[in-house]
Amino acid sequence: MPKNKTEAKAKLAAAKREAQERKARKKLLKGTKEKDISQIIKRFRYSHDTADKGKLVDVEGVRPGPRASATFTPMQNDIAILFGGEFYDGIQVEVYNDTFFYNASKHEWRMLQTTAKPPPRCSHQATVFNNYLYIFGGEYTTLDQFHHFNDMHRLCLKTLKWEPVEVTGTVPAPRSGHRMVTWNGYWVLFGGFHDTTREATYYNDLYLFSFKTSEWKRVCQQRYSGAIPEPRAACLMLAPRNSNKVLVFGGFTKTKDTAKNVAGKYHQDSWLINMDLALQGDALVWEKISTKGKPTYSIGFGVANHQNVGLVVGGVSDTDSGGTSLKSVFYNSVYTLNVDQKRWYPLTAGDNASNPDKPDAEATLEEKMSSVSLAANPPPRMNPHAVVCGNTLYVYGGIVEQGSVEVTMSDMWVLDLGKRDGWRCIDPGFNFSEVYKGEMDMQEDSSSDEEPSNSAEDDDDEEEDGDEEDDSDDEEMLTDEDGSDQDADNA
Repeated sequence: MPKNKTEAKAKLAAAKREAQERKARKKLLKGTKEKDISQIIKRFRYSHDTADKGKLVDVEGVRPGPRASATFTPMQNDIAILFGGEFYDGIQVEVYNDTFFYNASKHEWRMLQTTAKPPPRCSHQATVFNNYLYIFGGEYTTLDQFHHFNDMHRLCLKTLKWEPVEVTGTVPAPRSGHRMVTWNGYWVLFGGFHDTTREATYYNDLYLFSFKTSEWKRVCQQRYSGAIPEPRAACLMLAPRNSNKVLVFGGFTKTKDTAKNVAGKYHQDSWLINMDLALQGDALVWEKISTKGKPTYSIGFGVANHQNVGLVVGGVSDTDSGGTSLKSVFYNSVYTLNVDQKRWYPLTAGDNASNPDKPDAEATLEEKMSSVSLAANPPPRMNPHAVVCGNTLYVYGGIVEQGSVEVTMSDMWVLDLGKRDGWRCIDPGFNFSEVYKGEMDMQEDSSSDEEPSNSAEDDDDEEEDGDEEDDSDDEEMLTDEDGSDQDADNA
């Protein structure tokens, strides 16, 4: 059979399977009351006995649809894995449990076909460790209700078989919006929230998961309540290689104002976790620190790791627009974050050359990268998926508001971190107006910052003296994979 006909049949089969899965999800939801959402989740569950080996569909044109709050996790050989996420089409919320493998060197997507997989979810966390992709937590959401998870699943990257992970120890409560990073054979969890629609509980607890023993351990810090971070979700978390410190920055907590209207607190503080003390389990592990050059906003980042620094992309802040309303401002700023130096470096517009006062070989990574020209930056957005494959930064999707419409993006941009010669758009993504079914009220009530915003001035020392919150980072960490660990960008 001619190659083009074979590809066409394979593409049709893949599309048919995806349509069947979508139809099955809608059938489960049809006529189901919100109170039965837990029953819906049970219908998606599987076991070791029902799990099967999967296969990758390698068909030109196959790619994931628009989605937010997925995980995009790098592994070796220029491959990154996209799992889950959600999309609101103006009428209903679609939550996914599909898996895509992205080949960065070829700019090709391959879809994993398997009958057994984790329940659909978004705002979860993921990491690659020893030839497995692990996922934990997250939520299944409808227009009116959340179902939060505290289960763990892993995908064998050799057999492409999903399986639930049977864990022991003190398991974290169900949650989403938490952050996790890998460190020395442990998966470190902090924060998150649980929403019942009637009330939301935010966490500041700290857990360690051992990949070796599959055991959870809570790092008890209750008696140090005055010296640890406040509860929060959507913070930045970064674990540099060859360090016993993990950094936490920023985040968000939903509160209520005096008029009993929903309001939120944006955290601007930075903290270090002493992992040696965390393993001991009976000492204060937190240290509040100051950092220099931080951005003025503290949530909505996409984060990737490169040569032991964090690359922080995009973000969002809310500003008072008068009266009782807030205006969202979206950013396309890019920063490097060096935990050892406790400093942020903006990638500012420049002449694409390293510091002229130093030979290129002697310039620090931050000095080299801060010379990147951002004249053709990706459009502003929050919560983009960011990964580094090889020596290139990939930014995929994200969210921006246009009027009353929340636009889910699906474009992809790349930045060569060696040449530092500007951004390229390698995929414009789907036409949002073709996939959005609601009314397109695009009148402006949000705005975008096309240029990197000025960092908060180096005033952290003053803030710390006054015991104010001093800075923030929100990241889903990725580490190098030499048989070890890489975390997803953000969810």
